Amino acid sequence: MPRPNLLSLIPKPPTITVVDVGAMAIGIDPYQPLINAGIANIIGFEPVEEELAKLQATANPGRKYLPYAIGDGTNQIFHINNFPMTSSLLRPNHALTDHFSGLSELMQVVKSVEMKTHRLDDIPEVSKTDFLKLDIQGAELQVLQAAKHVLENTLMVQTEVEFVPLYENQPLFAEIDQCMRGAGFLLHRLHPLSGRSFKPIHIHDATGQPLFTQALWTDAIYVKDFRHLEQLGPQRLLKLAILADLLCESFDLAYKCLATYDQLMETGLASAYLDQLSRQA
Repeated sequence: MPRPNLLSLIPKPPTITVVDVGAMAIGIDPYQPLINAGIANIIGFEPVEEELAKLQATANPGRKYLPYAIGDGTNQIFHINNFPMTSSLLRPNHALTDHFSGLSELMQVVKSVEMKTHRLDDIPEVSKTDFLKLDIQGAELQVLQAAKHVLENTLMVQTEVEFVPLYENQPLFAEIDQCMRGAGFLLHRLHPLSGRSFKPIHIHDATGQPLFTQALWTDAIYVKDFRHLEQLGPQRLLKLAILADLLCESFDLAYKCLATYDQLMETGLASAYLDQLSRQA
């Protein structure tokens, strides 16, 4: 459906701080709509030197990239794979990935180096995170567990989760979901579901996308508990409404945030937004 224009209803849309853990450029950033709207302040982390150099070479104003491996603050071994996007603090679990077509081939360790990891809670630049994106190949749980104070302020988290251990000793979706609920978040959506077919089957649909029966990973989006939105305060309610609208096309959640904002501020944003939705429908 055509989308509403929430930002047109807000005279001075707030700047939204995006923290990107695993900022390697592998396609369109999930927060690109915030960039297009000119309201994003981005802090990214990328420990692979070559990929960090690419990011820094093309960084526009409002983007800052740091060379840290984000984790729990300990020294760990970082495994650089033949496909950089699969590099991780965890070793590939070939005992599992060898069952699938075209997977282990992308996860061959070419170099392992010791790195000091950094806790998000110890990095001053990210203390006021609004949107947190995690894509670090199995190390997401240790990052979240070491980001208690950052998560207190964060409104939305998008994290890759796996349903089977693609890496050795990898925490799975269930553990991440438990951690997020403990931090005051609720699961909002899972998208897109990704996987591989079991060997030797290796077929694609008409668009070239691999067909699969085994779900392996997805992106999970978490939001602050929508049962207590009034606790966020006016400014953070506006930010969550914008995130829901621009990043998720969750127009119903955006409306719920605006309605709560109106109750606190005696404004009429929710009715104006609903009017936009009705006209578009």
